[in-house]
Amino acid sequence: MPNYTLLAIPAMWLTTLAPHVYAIGYIKKNNNGRFDNANSKGHAWNAKLQSTVPADVLARYERALAAHRNGLENLPLFAAGVLAAKWAGVDVSWSVWTYIGLRVAYNFIYINVSTLKNSYTRTGIWSAFKAT
Repeated sequence: MPNYTLLAIPAMWLTTLAPHVYAIGYIKKNNNGRFDNANSKGHAWNAKLQSTVPADVLARYERALAAHRNGLENLPLFAAGVLAAKWAGVDVSWSVWTYIGLRVAYNFIYINVSTLKNSYTRTGIWSAFKAT
């Protein structure tokens, strides 16, 4: 059976990129097709969004960007772990693909859950990451 473990690294990168792509599309849809690509992290853009889109739309946009940043924080460790395991001859294919599946669920919950009570679901998935 082929070992697709190394393909998990670009798959993780795509999983990390997906919330960012979603955030841009979502804010453009709710802001008359406008997005400030020249300074999308600037204060002026964020202030403009606060005055032009509903609070729940802005909150979802911010959560999507936060999910993207969280993935970027985890991507180097994930890639290093996959490469180290491959170099050591340890088969971690089940673990890496389970991790990516959990990351997809984590991103979905991160973006869609807006209440404190339900946000603990995300913490539960994070705990499952540690088990993989």
